[in-house]
Amino acid sequence: MLERHAAMFAEGFAGLTEAKHLAALYGLNGQQPPEAGIRTLAKQASFRLRQALIYADMQEHIPSLDRLDFSIDGHAPMPLPNLSQAVMHTLSGIRDSLMSEFFFHLDQHDVPLYQASEPFGEAVGKRFPKAAEDIAEAAKCLALQRPTAAVFHLMRVMETALRALAVKLKITAIDPGVESWNKITDHVNKAINALPGKTAPEQARKAKFGAASAHLNSVRIAWRNEVMHPKQSYSREEAHTIFAAVRGFMIDLATLK
Repeated sequence: MLERHAAMFAEGFAGLTEAKHLAALYGLNGQQPPEAGIRTLAKQASFRLRQALIYADMQEHIPSLDRLDFSIDGHAPMPLPNLSQAVMHTLSGIRDSLMSEFFFHLDQHDVPLYQASEPFGEAVGKRFPKAAEDIAEAAKCLALQRPTAAVFHLMRVMETALRALAVKLKITAIDPGVESWNKITDHVNKAINALPGKTAPEQARKAKFGAASAHLNSVRIAWRNEVMHPKQSYSREEAHTIFAAVRGFMIDLATLK
């Protein structure tokens, strides 16, 4: 559950609880809290709680909030002492349901990973649409602290990327997932060295491929496995390192012509 959703629940419960207490005091021992202010507070808190319920997919409680809203400022508003009881009843029902709900909490720095539609950037998304789902899922797995699952998705991304690189360099020997990383990088470096480099445009193109090869080597080092298969498990730190390395490689690859 993202932080703003948790905040909505907290704000809604706090506001309605305060309104409940103030409404219960109305007329007690001569106390007369401002009735309009109490109803406004309850209405605003009800709205925040409604938003939280929608985000949390708990719409079954919306009808109870509809009835509460009608009691707050409907055609025949409920007297404040009775409104206090109505608020308590509504909150109790929602609280009971929340006891059986389970939510994921994301570290604040992981929220962008979870929300990003194109974690590797727009250029990679356009150039490699078939890899977009695995890239997004890898980012979400990192955010949800499932590092090994993230690396499995990154493996699929790398298979797509290496096949695209092989086409650009006219390499027929690359077989991702079977050949060792050393053999793959050897094939790539050999093909790059064979590229023409006499003219300035040729030299610039060759340099770009060289940068991509350097990022590929970073992926190889981060992978920590001889063949392009994920090992049995990865730590969060290892998965983040691989994610960054694959991202750098894909960004370079997206600009190659």
